[in-house]
Order: sequence, then structure tokens, then C-alpha cells
Amino acid sequence: MKQTDIKFNQVFLDVIDELLSDAYSDIHRKEDFLSFFYFFEHHIAYSNDDWVQFDMHFARKLFGRFHQSWKLPAIIKTLTERDILQASPYYFDLLDKRNSTTRKYKYTEEFERQIITDNIRFSIGCITQKTYERLIKTNKPEKYYLLAQYEILNSHRFNIDLDKASQWLIKQFRTRSITKNSYQVNMRVILSLDNKDNIYVKQDEITGRVFTNFNCMKRELREYCTIDGEKLNSLDLKSAQPTFLAHQLLNQYPADEDVQRFYTIVTQEDIYDFLDQHYFYREYYEEFEMPTTLRDQSKVEFMRWIFSDSRGSAGYSNAIKNEFPNVWRIVQNGKNQYRKNDSNYAIELQKIEAKIFIEDVREIFSHGVLSVHDSLYFKSGLKDLVEDDLRESLIKNKIKSFKLKFA
Repeated sequence: MKQTDIKFNQVFLDVIDELLSDAYSDIHRKEDFLSFFYFFEHHIAYSNDDWVQFDMHFARKLFGRFHQSWKLPAIIKTLTERDILQASPYYFDLLDKRNSTTRKYKYTEEFERQIITDNIRFSIGCITQKTYERLIKTNKPEKYYLLAQYEILNSHRFNIDLDKASQWLIKQFRTRSITKNSYQVNMRVILSLDNKDNIYVKQDEITGRVFTNFNCMKRELREYCTIDGEKLNSLDLKSAQPTFLAHQLLNQYPADEDVQRFYTIVTQEDIYDFLDQHYFYREYYEEFEMPTTLRDQSKVEFMRWIFSDSRGSAGYSNAIKNEFPNVWRIVQNGKNQYRKNDSNYAIELQKIEAKIFIEDVREIFSHGVLSVHDSLYFKSGLKDLVEDDLRESLIKNKIKSFKLKFA
């Protein structure tokens, strides 16, 4: 196959492996399937109706040499059998050959839904066994601000009360508040932190987000952790993703009244509470180990809207379309443009998050600070240092109006 520098996020790789691992062989390698997905994504980004039609020219481009083009039908057949691709009927008109078509393909709704759902699960810390196994293979990081977190977790500066943490996990599992997978993964995480083995600090090449044993375990377990013998405090940005989105839109459309109203509600009030007054969707929550508060569930729905592309119809897509029609239109157009650049809104907002919470506060980690996506955990004596650096980072990245929360 023609070699291409292909990069996919952690979630996509996990989902594909789950659906296709038994189909990999010496003839149809994993790399062959990934190359197909890379070119399929590129073609569908420019499609007007979400369908992609393949021809022999495409096969030559994808597989390099003409005599290997037979691989394409076999790969497509596998993907349709696994409900990853949906095929259209053949159409041929003897009287109008120009309008005749061979079969077209697009992603199935179930596959797109699984990708979005797993992205959200990953973002809120509900990692799978497969994800955990992939992460613990990560090598020791080279960047010094990642190495600082690695060295804290891998040293006696960091400790976890294994007895209390394991008791909490067992109780949650017995009361069915968490799944068996979550129990097993989190138990392995707290054991690795206590034993100082399989410590990982990995930065995603696409988004810049950092994943560690500490930030991939359930939030409630962090209260049993200490650095230098001190209990941990946290500082996070309220409604982080909506805040980044609101600032981005206001910078692009400063005179738009709808954008201004969205910005005000996000930065001065609470966008989740605002949307919950009129809109709420209870679908799919059995898939998330989330608190039952309306606000947390609303946060998941907002993320679902951001993670979905312009073809989807996530619940809050309709809510935002009704309440902020110009914002909805701008975001939908932006989703189309990002698709053409092999990206999406979620990736772009996570890049902003990583720059603010990782790269631009890089000097503070060695003091006793750990990152958890859009928040920072630190030993209590560092409160002023962490707050000052985070405020400076937000302002530096043109986030002018925001609310920070200590916990």
C-alpha cells in the first residue's frame, strides 16, 4: 500500500481495533484499513451528500500499484459486513450513462454514534481496558513539562491511600454505580500508582491533551492522593469548552448580536443551566458513569454536539439552533471547513485547552502540580502560584472573561 503519514486519535484506534482486530492479516494489515479510513475521510469531507464513490483511479492512488487494487473491494466488503460502512444500491441507466453510478458508501449511523460516544467517555475518564493497555505501553516522556508529572507520579512524593481508594471502588461496584470494566481499570490504576509501575504520561499528537494514570482514574479517587504529604486541591475553568468556543466566535464575529448573547451567557451565567431550562435529552446516559445532576448530563450533551460533525443531529444541536441561530449556523459551517482539513471543533477546542493548561503553565508542574485536562491539581501550598499562572495563561490565549473554581 502507498505509505501515508496517518495519525488517528486514541478513541478511533480503540474502536477500530474492537471492530476489526480479528480481520487483520498478512494480506489485509491494520495499516491497510487505516490508510483506507484516511482517504475515505478526505473524500467524504468534500462530499455534498456524505456519500463517497470509488473508482479505479482512487484504487491506484490508495494502493500504489494497479495490481494491488483488488485489495479495495475486499476491505470495503469487510467494512460493510461489520456495519462500519453503508452501501447504496447500484444504479445504471442505459439511456443516460452520464448519470449512471456504481455503488456509493458512507459511514453507518451506529459507527458514527460509537465514535462520538467513546470520545465523550474518554474525555470524562471512562477508559476501557484496551485504552489502558495502550497507554501503559507509553515510553518515558522527553518534554520536560511532561517529564515533571511523570517523575512526581513515579516517586515517593506522590502517594495514594490504597486502603480507602480500594474500599470506595468496591462499594461503587457492589452498588452497581460503576461497571465491571470501570472497577477493573480503576483498580489497576490505583495499584500502579501505589506500586510505582506502569506509570504513563502521554501527550496526544493531535489535540495536545495529556493522559496520565492520575487523570484517567475516576475523579472521586483523587481525594485519596497526596503530594509531599499534602492533600490535593484543584482549580478548574468553569464551562471550559463553551468558554473557548464563545471567545473564538466573538473574535470572529464581534458585531453579531446572537454571538454576543451566547458569549454573555457562557461567561457571565451558566450555559448548561440556561439550556436545561427548556431542553434536555435523556438518551444514551446508560453509557456514561455520570452523576445524576442535570448540569453534568447537560455537559455531556453539549460535548456530543461539539464532537458531532455537521451531518449529525445531536440533541443540543436543536436547542442551540433555536436559542442561538447565528451561533448554530456559524458552528455548522465551521464543522464543514474543519472536516476538509481533517479536523473538527472538538479537536480545535482541545488544542486551546492543552495550550492553556499544559504548555503555557509548564514551569509549575515540578513544584507539585498534575494536569487533568481543563483543571490543575496541586498540593495546598501552591494555591496562589497555580492561580496566578493559570490566569496569566488564559489572558495570554485571549480568554478575557472566565470563571475559575477551587475545590
